[in-house]
Amino acid sequence: MIRDVARRRWKRATSENVSSEIDATIIRPALVADMVQAPAAIALTEPGLIGKRGRYEARRLTRDAIGAAKRYIYVETQYLASGGVGRALARRLKEPNGPEIAIIVTKTSHGWIEKFAMGSNRDRLIRRLKRADWFDRLKVMYAVTSDNNGGEEEITVHSKLIIIDDRFVRVGSSNLNNRSEGLDTECDLALEADCAAHQEAITSLRHRLIAEHLSASVAEVREVEKSRSMLGAIAALNTRERGLREYEVDPDCSATGLLPGSALVDPRRPYWPLQKLRLRLGRFLATLV
Repeated sequence: MIRDVARRRWKRATSENVSSEIDATIIRPALVADMVQAPAAIALTEPGLIGKRGRYEARRLTRDAIGAAKRYIYVETQYLASGGVGRALARRLKEPNGPEIAIIVTKTSHGWIEKFAMGSNRDRLIRRLKRADWFDRLKVMYAVTSDNNGGEEEITVHSKLIIIDDRFVRVGSSNLNNRSEGLDTECDLALEADCAAHQEAITSLRHRLIAEHLSASVAEVREVEKSRSMLGAIAALNTRERGLREYEVDPDCSATGLLPGSALVDPRRPYWPLQKLRLRLGRFLATLV
């Protein structure tokens, strides 16, 4: 369970034990669940260090989900800079009967490190996907709303979510970048529909998200999508001050591979000198106890 993961990680970070006898009803908000008794799994990311095996479940789950999609891939992510995810999506776009792909990202990068690693690699990855979009099934977008001066203001997207065919949803802490796949400590929850009620719940979630971005009602999204595809419904309803704007990059300009040197700030695994340093530090601290 997620609370067991939280207790274990808290103890590792602070050496403090958290009681397992906490009454969850005290801190859990009174919410009505959309999905009950649904197949669920926890996908963890924990870096492999000396003397400790890594866990890369979220990375494998993302690749498997993309590969299994038949109709829709709906993604919301703050960062889009994983070379592996880019390759997996590009392969699906080249298929004649592959799924539609809608990706909502944050456009503006803050700070030079984020611009260098996340921003540059996001642009290169999107360029790669546009080149692979042989059958016009891709839209990469960012969210906007009106500002006080008659213009537009970007809405920062911080969610980390993937919905596949309205039968699978993954939500959690991991972004679609390299460090979230192997360096950072992450936790994601995956749910799969095994009945019509579960599938309807995931469809409703996707429609609610699209409706919020387009300042539309869920009923509008549902009705328009009946006669159009997911991307067709987004295009038809994307007419208001709050909406989604296409992320513009020139597909024929510049490179599509990850920016050389960006792995220094967005690595997929810990550098071995740091692993040795951590191991020696741990042994030294153990002698002081």
